Amino acid sequence: MPADPAASDPVRSAARRRPGRDFETGSVTRWLRRAALAVVVLTWIGLLVSYRALPDEVPTHFAMSGTVDGWGPKRSLLALGGVLTGLTVGTAGLSRAPQLFNYPVAIRPENAQALYRESERMMVWVTLAIAVFFPLLVLSSTSAMNMGVPIMLCIVATLAATGVGISRLIAAAR
Repeated sequence: MPADPAASDPVRSAARRRPGRDFETGSVTRWLRRAALAVVVLTWIGLLVSYRALPDEVPTHFAMSGTVDGWGPKRSLLALGGVLTGLTVGTAGLSRAPQLFNYPVAIRPENAQALYRESERMMVWVTLAIAVFFPLLVLSSTSAMNMGVPIMLCIVATLAATGVGISRLIAAAR
């Protein structure tokens, strides 16, 4: 057994060989990251304030037409909130460590900072899309509002942020 467990882990050892991050995060990226975290906090406040007034059973699943086809206990909203909060906080934190990501191109000293900057931007946009997903799901389950279209747009935004981010990564590698 090697003395250093990272020595046998190709992902950790590759990240260790990469240049460190030395660029400054842009103000828009910082603002978007904070906005995503604020959306989660505000959604939790709204959910917890209204929790006692919620019925014991709430809609938990919707058909493509927007009609309810699944019900569950109101505490399922807390579990859902926990998962989406974990995803939002996790992706926001991970966006600060782009040297750990997997890349579709080779990382070289001359392109590392540009790739890191683009991957941070991509992750922050994905974080924001996940964060906005949370209040839409809560509203779907706690109100008579049909949030099917906004939820689908959020999913599309997540995929678009990923696709645009990957294309920008490839362009930045040149």
